[in-house]
Amino acid sequence: MKLLFFARKSLWSQPGGDSVQVEQTAAALVRRGHQAVVATEVGEFKRLLASEPWDLIHSINLGRWADQIPCLWARKRYPGLHWVVSSVLVDYRSYDARRSPLAGFMHQNWLEAGKAILRAIQGQDRWPGWATLRPHRLAHDLAWNADALVATTEKEAAELRARWNLGASVHALPPGSDHLELVPRPQGQLRRGWMLPARVEGIKNQVFAVELWGVLASLGFTEPLRLYGDAAPNHGRYRDRLLKAIKSARAAGADVEWNPRLEPDALAAAYGEARGVLVPSLSETYGLTVAEARRAGCQVVASPGVLGALEWGDEVTVAPLELNAWQAALLAADAQADLELGSERAGALTWDRAAERLEALYAGLRGRVYISGSRGIPNRYGGYEELVDHLARGLSAKGWRVDVATSSTHPVTEWSHPGIRRRTHRDPEPWMGSAGQFLYDLLSIRDAASQLPDAHLSLGTTSSAPWLAIKPLRGRAPLALHLDGLEWMRGKYGPAVQRYLKWAERSAAGAADLLLADHPEMARYAARYPKPCSEIAYGVDDPKPALELDPSLNLQPGEYALVIARLVPENHVRIAAEALSSLAPVVVVGPFDNPEGRALQKLPNVHLLGGQFDAVLLGSLRAHCGLYIHGHSAGGTNPSLLQAMAAGCAIAAHDNAFNRGILGDSAHYFTAKGAHEALATAWTQRGTLPRDHRATLDREYRWPVVVAQYDTALKGLFA
Repeated sequence: MKLLFFARKSLWSQPGGDSVQVEQTAAALVRRGHQAVVATEVGEFKRLLASEPWDLIHSINLGRWADQIPCLWARKRYPGLHWVVSSVLVDYRSYDARRSPLAGFMHQNWLEAGKAILRAIQGQDRWPGWATLRPHRLAHDLAWNADALVATTEKEAAELRARWNLGASVHALPPGSDHLELVPRPQGQLRRGWMLPARVEGIKNQVFAVELWGVLASLGFTEPLRLYGDAAPNHGRYRDRLLKAIKSARAAGADVEWNPRLEPDALAAAYGEARGVLVPSLSETYGLTVAEARRAGCQVVASPGVLGALEWGDEVTVAPLELNAWQAALLAADAQADLELGSERAGALTWDRAAERLEALYAGLRGRVYISGSRGIPNRYGGYEELVDHLARGLSAKGWRVDVATSSTHPVTEWSHPGIRRRTHRDPEPWMGSAGQFLYDLLSIRDAASQLPDAHLSLGTTSSAPWLAIKPLRGRAPLALHLDGLEWMRGKYGPAVQRYLKWAERSAAGAADLLLADHPEMARYAARYPKPCSEIAYGVDDPKPALELDPSLNLQPGEYALVIARLVPENHVRIAAEALSSLAPVVVVGPFDNPEGRALQKLPNVHLLGGQFDAVLLGSLRAHCGLYIHGHSAGGTNPSLLQAMAAGCAIAAHDNAFNRGILGDSAHYFTAKGAHEALATAWTQRGTLPRDHRATLDREYRWPVVVAQYDTALKGLFA
């Protein structure tokens, strides 16, 4: 792979943990056969991107917006270019509040925007751009447009997921610790002194360590403390505080020195001689110093703000930042300093191992997908909405960032799921009727274009085709189109509408890069269009254990027939009811405010329950019915049929290629012409009809299988 790393402008002039991480990671990836280049200037970064193709950019420190904005630009500028961010999520809030009382009253995003602009004005960093004037949106855009965020601890990863509602695209990968050579001590030489190696700035909290040494000296503790690190820019006041604290500690008898930053060989030698290492930082994402110290056999005392310290268990002493607590912790750790206890964890933390895990992460990257054409998420309607619900959750679990167009009329106004964003759009259908669907789809497709996803999945063609056919409107994202179930064949439409539906299907198919069919017959039909087609079935879950029938329904288990369908001619609901109502109660679930429904109201022994979305009620009706009638004659894989199969229903189905392609020999079939006789036979023979459909469902109709197939198809769109 060709990997372009992009890091802060001062990466090499002010080395720190991120400098080690970038340098060692790039070197380890090169050893594994990859090409890795590190850029620290925007001009260099853009020149490299323009001059040759790259598989991936990897930036450092999500909180340094000036470093991430060029990567956001590149992610949008170069389709198919993956972007990974090592987050380095440092919480500066408590430290900033110490530096300025005003900071305690500012939102963190506004505070970070001000700091980024101030650093640029002072010439210490690159100009972050005008996007910082909208810090909340910028922070969200940076986190969501990256394909993956890489944390160093599980705690940091959890914080990232919670902060931006992200899912499996956030990973925790610990760094290596073998970049420093182990320096053996001469035989019999004991360790001496404690050390604190870190850039001198407030968040590293050296003043606390020096004050602690003054207290210990007053108690007769004689071990020296050595600080190694250069003063950070813009921290003059903190440097002065540190010098003052050192003077006070020395006055109390403490042996404290502040020395410049050590080069790697000298640092390794210092670790080899020290009894222990202090890490009193207010906040650190990992604390590479902890790993370095443990690998060298040092005792370590760290603050709770050092997230990585918590993962070392008993090997590291973690104490709250209070002088009494640290006094006790340090004296206990110092008493163990000559035991030379080894560390299995430190030995396992190598940069080659970190690169191997990063390599696997790179290979498994997904991207961003936008799903339009449904009423949205969560499912409150069935059909496409159930597909979207399962698909969005499943793709998010595989690492996709998923946007779902959602109607403004959706009954659920507050909802969230990791890795999924609801993009709510105005839906005028309640007062415009079906024509409102065209406006809703237009707004959804325009939004999809503006979000620049890696793939756009559009469901259906009826109201979206006019907009999908206009390339500038739908945007540059490759389009996967889920074909309708031959809508133009449905008997409820007149000739003019059928002609439009044929045109819509043809136009949308012509605009698509990939066609999706949920049934073999639909896949054969799609072959008329010169586009690749993936056959991916609909899915179903096993139902929860069903409750007893509601007594108010006045039904007996096994003694009624059940129909769940829209009351339209091509679903043959009225024909089924007329054939069976003289033999048994017929329960019909579906809105009946239409001619078919009004005709059913005149039939005896027919129970019209209207539209029902109560899963418990529907599960009970399916589980206890004597016969399930599936009269659908058009369309691909029907969700209601799969749910009836999962519930173990005996099934009588309309005889057509769609239904036979799913049920095979596991149903009794009828046609409109011979429905009365066939359905009467099905009712009398219902006890002999197959009810165990699990083998068929397990083969291709389970949601994990369906999600995996969509995952493969969508990845193929922009691979």
